[in-house]
Amino acid sequence: MFSSVAMGQKAYKPIKAALKAKKSSEVLKLVSKLEADSVLRQDPRLYDFAVQAHLYQVQTENEKIYLKRSYDTISFFLSTYGIFDYSLRCDSAEAKNMMKGKYPKFQNPHRALIHKYYKNLVAGGRFFYLRGRDNDALRLLRMAVDVPHHSLFGNASAPVSEQTMAENASLIIRLAYKRGDFPLALRYGSVALNDTSKTRQSVLEYLAFSSLRVGDSIRYLHYLYSGLDEFPRQPIFFQALNKYYVDHSDYQQSLDVASRMLLTDSLNTLYLLAKNVALMKLGRYDEAVDVARFIIAADSTQSEAYLYLGSALCHQAESVVMPENINSAGYSRAVSFRRSFFAAARQPLETYRRLVPTAVDQWAPLLYKVYFALNEGEHFAEIDRILSSLSADKRNTPEDQ
Repeated sequence: MFSSVAMGQKAYKPIKAALKAKKSSEVLKLVSKLEADSVLRQDPRLYDFAVQAHLYQVQTENEKIYLKRSYDTISFFLSTYGIFDYSLRCDSAEAKNMMKGKYPKFQNPHRALIHKYYKNLVAGGRFFYLRGRDNDALRLLRMAVDVPHHSLFGNASAPVSEQTMAENASLIIRLAYKRGDFPLALRYGSVALNDTSKTRQSVLEYLAFSSLRVGDSIRYLHYLYSGLDEFPRQPIFFQALNKYYVDHSDYQQSLDVASRMLLTDSLNTLYLLAKNVALMKLGRYDEAVDVARFIIAADSTQSEAYLYLGSALCHQAESVVMPENINSAGYSRAVSFRRSFFAAARQPLETYRRLVPTAVDQWAPLLYKVYFALNEGEHFAEIDRILSSLSADKRNTPEDQ
């Protein structure tokens, strides 16, 4: 113990001299160098020297502001962060000493400092965020959100409102998502969701897509449903939710969500089209026909509705049960019934072709069935040539393109 104290006294001599000479930058360099020492880095005094150096830099810039002289804002805020950073390091070292029966010497003065400069820390985080200095902004904002929960902060509440704390957390989430650190973004979700302002919507978006990127589907759906409930007029939550269910072939859930949203906005085309697709996938073609016709009646420019209507009618035609005896009256009625569905499908499919001529792979196969069933030789031959050309193009396209 005596040798470690003696070593510390010798090592700290140039630091004390630099402090006395008000050479704060020199102090920080010496502290950083001594932090590599396995013995000295356990000594709380080492970190207090850095706290004093950063405090001097803050006070120097404050004095310049008071005297209305030019000052270094960046240095001011980085030094403010330094006070917090080294105060926490000092506290950690003192906590280990307390386990050995030593009384904490620096805890109270450092606690007073972080309470005094807390608002400056928050202001610094916002300052760097607005100027695109993401790394600095992230460091200061994380400290501002985390330090009130540290034992060094004590039982006093942070001198900012819960709303401000939530806003700081939401900025952390934005920055973390931007740099691709999705676990970090999710870590601050509970604090950010205390936000009651308009930024709450974007927080839910970032949290949802961060959950998706880390493969947490439970949280992904949770945040999407929260967004859907709180911001039903924002399409992003519904679109993402519907895509998730469609990608997982869970069309019943897709239908349930679309039906639920239609209760809030019965004319919303986005919800109606999603419901139409779900009904088609579930084989409920009668209902799909009704929904598609409803969409067209409400907005005749919705091209996809014509495709869904024509496709549903073709499926209805193919669902007609044909009697085995082709000479029976029932067979003739079935043929006539099937033909009527194909005839009804013709107009919406031709309309879709006119509206979206490039979607050949969607309308051509359906019109092929329609023209064949209706014995439209000339039209059938044209579609046959189109499909043959389409097949040839696919065969001639390298798979790696």
